[in-house]
Amino acid sequence: MATWIIHLSDTHFALPGEDIQRPSVGSGLIGIRGFAPRMRARVLARIRKALISHHGARAAERALWQDLLDAVSQFSLALKGQPWALVHTGDVTQAGQIKSFQVAMERLRRCASGATSHVIPGNHDVWPGDFPAMDPSRTAVQSRHAREILGVPAYASHQSLADPIDLVLLDTSIPDSLLNSVALGRLVDETHGPQLRPRQGQALVLALQHHPPAELPSVANRDAWWRHAQQLMGMPTAMVLLDDARVRQELVRAGVAGVLCGHEHRAPLSLDNAIVENGTLLVMQSGCPTLESGFGNHDAPQFSAYCVEAGDDVITLHWFICYLHPFRWRHFGSVDRAGSVWRPSTRPPAAWPLAGYKSRAPFP
Repeated sequence: MATWIIHLSDTHFALPGEDIQRPSVGSGLIGIRGFAPRMRARVLARIRKALISHHGARAAERALWQDLLDAVSQFSLALKGQPWALVHTGDVTQAGQIKSFQVAMERLRRCASGATSHVIPGNHDVWPGDFPAMDPSRTAVQSRHAREILGVPAYASHQSLADPIDLVLLDTSIPDSLLNSVALGRLVDETHGPQLRPRQGQALVLALQHHPPAELPSVANRDAWWRHAQQLMGMPTAMVLLDDARVRQELVRAGVAGVLCGHEHRAPLSLDNAIVENGTLLVMQSGCPTLESGFGNHDAPQFSAYCVEAGDDVITLHWFICYLHPFRWRHFGSVDRAGSVWRPSTRPPAAWPLAGYKSRAPFP
């Protein structure tokens, strides 16, 4: 039997009254306190300019959030009696607002009736209710709150999704307010390394982490806002995951076949571009479903859906991209995994479960 995975990321949800209309920047950023007053003011001004110019901290559009809930509900109806999962790879909230966090997860899980749900935090989720994170001690406390709400420890957590799929939940959000301010992540470090261990058997092991483990070509030509923030601060432009090369090696060594991630607010340019490490690792990067293109989003509002079919010797993954307002979908591509390598599949796409679903009219 096929298993469906609905992959959400970067929803940036905030309740009315908790959303941040204009990013506020204070002087408590870790690493800035020791600067001379003039230098500190210059750095903060550059961060503020980058945030406001590139919409890095916008809250979810109400209509798009409702469309997303409606689409998830339709999947729940269409996949009733089948194994399926709802996965969220972080930035559930706009800025770590605790009540918004709880409400967002409650609504998503209610709409995904019959599914198992698996969620990890993103860098937005460890901001202590404002942006950027104002104080290092508050950021560390917020990081613990986010993991407690989601049930994610500060190290790798292994969960079984459905035969033959295993999940490993990884946390790339760093309780460091300066690094979070420019959207950087890190997986393997001295404080909360995931301690990935090799997996036994024939299971398809998929990892969940917020920051992508490799930089992929994308449909959008615009740079991510965090790159501009780094440049405005005088920092060298870096890969969004600080230890990306090491992470890829650790993942492959542990038998991880694919990484579900987000953060970039855009999908890969093609399925071929999403296969890295000599064909052994599939980067399943999902877009942002709740922000309009050009207003905090580098692509059209979207999320991903995967259908995994297991054969005797081959596992096939069909990747679909779902667009919102109005709802529409396209088959992004299919790949086979035989042994430890991904290859283009010749099998026809899986039957789409929401063939008759139509959402509300698009924005005027």
